[in-house]
Amino acid sequence: MNETPHIPEHIYLSYFPRFTKFFYKKTGDAALAEDLAAATLNNAALKWSSLQTPDQPGPWLWTIAKNVWRTHVRDQTRQKRNGNVVPIDALENSATLVMGPDVERAVISRQRLRNIVDNYVAKLPKSLRITVEMYLIRDHDLAEVARLMKVPVGTVKSRINKFRKGLRGWEESHRDDEDNDHSSSSRSST
Repeated sequence: MNETPHIPEHIYLSYFPRFTKFFYKKTGDAALAEDLAAATLNNAALKWSSLQTPDQPGPWLWTIAKNVWRTHVRDQTRQKRNGNVVPIDALENSATLVMGPDVERAVISRQRLRNIVDNYVAKLPKSLRITVEMYLIRDHDLAEVARLMKVPVGTVKSRINKFRKGLRGWEESHRDDEDNDHSSSSRSST
């Protein structure tokens, strides 16, 4: 008979509140903190039989908690990055996706935005461009970018903020240019 893996009850009662507090400090969301704490102990239960020192599970359990947190952050980052975007290949490969002006507009907007960002990033000073690529494109966290670039975390935050503000202004100026081009071409053809 296949027995469900479990951890001793005293370990659960001792560590669940600690993990909940740990995750709550990171998320500020009590329900999410409890879910992550439960996931940590569930992962531990699945591997409890392989634990070398069951009388001292603390470091092992905290490693699992940190891995659960990393996985959660990565999932959130992917979700934010991907958002509600229709993959371009879905337009060609999906039998259920109905083509229409909204889908086409979304794809064109996505391509246009990608071109704007690529052009803007290419024109950045080297230190700013590398910071942006490491943080936004390669998904390194602020501390890792700071360590790799040998600058304070505050400098990395400042550069990311400068990039975002600059990109907004640059995109708006190019949108105005495109709007002027479209309106002048429509006037000249009439």
